[in-house]
Amino acid sequence: MYFVIFLLFIALTGWFFMGPDMRYMLYLLPLFGILAAYGVERVLDDNEMKEWIKNIVKGVCIVILISNFVLFFVIFRSDVELWTGKITKEEYKALDTPNYWVSQWINENTSSDAKIFFANNDRVYYVDREYLTGFGVFSAYIDYPKLENGDALYARLKEIGVTHVMVETKNEKIILLYEGYDDEHTIQLLTELVENHGILLYDEDGFRVYEMK
Repeated sequence: MYFVIFLLFIALTGWFFMGPDMRYMLYLLPLFGILAAYGVERVLDDNEMKEWIKNIVKGVCIVILISNFVLFFVIFRSDVELWTGKITKEEYKALDTPNYWVSQWINENTSSDAKIFFANNDRVYYVDREYLTGFGVFSAYIDYPKLENGDALYARLKEIGVTHVMVETKNEKIILLYEGYDDEHTIQLLTELVENHGILLYDEDGFRVYEMK
């Protein structure tokens, strides 16, 4: 058991250094909290510690608690709006997941056996259809560097049964959503794909859905 925990610790720590993101280190925060609480307790229980130092420590703790309370309502303001009935549940979902509305459209306007290719978007939480994401770093189905043009990508998608393609756009162009997830070659392939082999069915709020010919 301890060996498994140790391996998990090593894996998560290595993941953080390969792709720095605070969420990969969340498992350490309880430890920091325990250490901080222990230090505060030691200071306050130390009879030899000067009173003004103890007052500073108390003040810092109060400021941290108040700031965290305020920060909670800033970070989770949409949650507060939902709790108070200011926004609907659907509007709340759309705030956190911009492709929520297009996902609902897909659920309501495609057949149950449709297979959706999320070309440059991976938020598929509300899609009730078979799907695959198109990010090169995640996809084991599509080897973009080996594809010369949109025709080759179309042939590959038809081979694996894709019926529809969803793309995220900005200023009428397919966007590079995350640096390192896609590159200009991939975007060019996707652009050629939808222009030459797609029938536009949906175009709202920066999202487009194409049916493959």
